[in-house]
Amino acid sequence: MSHLGPEDPTTPEREERSDAGIELLLRTTGRRPAVPADRADRVKAAARALWRAEVGRRGRRRWWAAAALAAAAVVAAVGVGVWQRAGVSPGSEGASRVEVVIHSARSRPASDPWNASWSALRPGDPIVSGSELATEDGARLAIRMASGHSVRLDALTRMRVLSERALALDRGAVYVDSEGPDGAAEGSLEIRTPVGRIRDIGTQFEARWMNASLTVRVREGAISLDGAEPAIEVRAGHVLEAGEDGRSVRPDTSARSVGWDWIGDITPMMRIEGRSLKEFLNWIGRERGLRVRFAREDLGRSASRISLVGSIDGMTLDQALDSVLPTCGMRHRIEQGDLLVDSLAESGESP
Repeated sequence: MSHLGPEDPTTPEREERSDAGIELLLRTTGRRPAVPADRADRVKAAARALWRAEVGRRGRRRWWAAAALAAAAVVAAVGVGVWQRAGVSPGSEGASRVEVVIHSARSRPASDPWNASWSALRPGDPIVSGSELATEDGARLAIRMASGHSVRLDALTRMRVLSERALALDRGAVYVDSEGPDGAAEGSLEIRTPVGRIRDIGTQFEARWMNASLTVRVREGAISLDGAEPAIEVRAGHVLEAGEDGRSVRPDTSARSVGWDWIGDITPMMRIEGRSLKEFLNWIGRERGLRVRFAREDLGRSASRISLVGSIDGMTLDQALDSVLPTCGMRHRIEQGDLLVDSLAESGESP
């Protein structure tokens, strides 16, 4: 094949061969994929958030370069997250629905488990009373009950939906959060197990049924367990063990975030549009079981005034932190159960 370079003489014959080669190359490679509109919107949103947060104390000329870098970081994080998890799709208002699916989750009518076939669940699908839900190894599922409770299933879990306020845990682990970014859930949710019924009392808790034994870890608020024995209440920071040998309650001596990692992996993302940075950080802290602290008081005041734009759908909690904070001129680190927020300017870093 001849090489066409700057020194090659231009002749009609060479131009014709060159045009034919380019045409063949374009047909072979196909059309270049367009940048998805939602990704482009996130880039613009990140740049606007960064500009709003910092324009008061930096010159605009330096700022646009920093904003472009921050926006690129957001795109990179989104590119990773979108392949790892299925994001939220709009569901029917007022009904229980699927929020997040990792790998795969299935449902079937619980009334006829031997004959009914399993159906794959997708974000936005309604959750019907009388159905059985299942996750396999490595799979997880998050649903939002009509009451507002966030319910998340760990891998290798089987659960039946008895009603909009009652679930039955047959195998594995379920996590319940009675408060979300939009406020507290309505009423109480009941989890039925072979050793008794768990009722939430404004709480975050995990219930795990394995080897004929129930373990309940309470992260916030309290739960009650009733059954053959008198009801027992378990408060935050404690663990309940219940089985054939009876029941016992002990303090949870593990670190605040230890053992809760799987819950963060399946967390439905907050809608950050119009929220303050302070609200976002408080939500992150609650989901991770961390206390939010600012290195300086003025950073906390700034976080209350910064209004976020854009979306973090498709990200994990860590990706959301790594994307949002730099666009607001801040950074974070985790120290002994605290989410410590500092300024990028003082650290000498750039977004």
